[in-house]
Amino acid sequence: MNIFKKTRSFLAKSILKSLLVSILLASIPLTTQCANIIFDLGGVLIGNNKSYVMRHVGFYSFFMYLIRFNNPFSLRSRLFSTLDDIPALTQNRFGATDENGKVLPNIMCDWMAGAKTCEEIKNDITKHLEQNPSIFYNYSEQRVINNIISFMFTPNLLVEATILLKDGFTFVKLCKKRGHNIFVLSNWDGESFEYLQKKHSKLFELFAPEHIVISGEIGFIKPDPDIYAYIIGKHNLDPRQCLFFDDQEINIKSAESLGINGVLCKNLSYKEMEHELKKFETQLKTQNLDTHNIDPANAISA
Repeated sequence: MNIFKKTRSFLAKSILKSLLVSILLASIPLTTQCANIIFDLGGVLIGNNKSYVMRHVGFYSFFMYLIRFNNPFSLRSRLFSTLDDIPALTQNRFGATDENGKVLPNIMCDWMAGAKTCEEIKNDITKHLEQNPSIFYNYSEQRVINNIISFMFTPNLLVEATILLKDGFTFVKLCKKRGHNIFVLSNWDGESFEYLQKKHSKLFELFAPEHIVISGEIGFIKPDPDIYAYIIGKHNLDPRQCLFFDDQEINIKSAESLGINGVLCKNLSYKEMEHELKKFETQLKTQNLDTHNIDPANAISA
């Protein structure tokens, strides 16, 4: 009888221990820490309405620009060369570029770093152009470039030209649904960003306010390594558990130099972004199994 009681007690304890082990295993996440997914805005989550931009630049002005035998494909280069000689507070030491890989003039770095207001920048540009009228090849070029500058540095107009990229928006929701931490890290001036948040509120509501980092509020612009160090330090992130989506190769390389995993996002579809996320999740699981071997039985006995 005593043997039967002891056997029954032993079996009960074994079953209970097995049950506790199962519960513990079910409660242990596949990674010790969820991934940190960091998003650029322009070209990843936010796009441009080109027809809206053209309306504000002026169809007539642009038409007159073309019939004067101006090259439309060199317009951006002409715009940047016009801005290059304007004195600025911020030096583009790390080679920040636009979406086409063209190096930004220093005055645009002032804009993105929040060193000057949009009105101050427009005044500086206007003064410089008035003092140097020979910069332009002809009047039609002058008119188009002036219209572009006015549009760029008028926050509400700039933001009205933005559109929400559906694939990017859907992917952000997927990341959040999977329990990952999501962040914004973008080169954007503070003035127009206020308008941007209001226009695309359904996007920004997905992010905790403290998880949104823009260059115009902290004074660093990508690809300066300090901007990545800032977000890592502020939120105590492990770079190895960060996945960064950006449309500029130079920004990806700078992030990777700090140990952050990068994905070049040039017109990536939702499925392509999801594929990159799954690869990263698999990578984290493998790293976790290699470095964090947990013995549930020991955990229970402890």
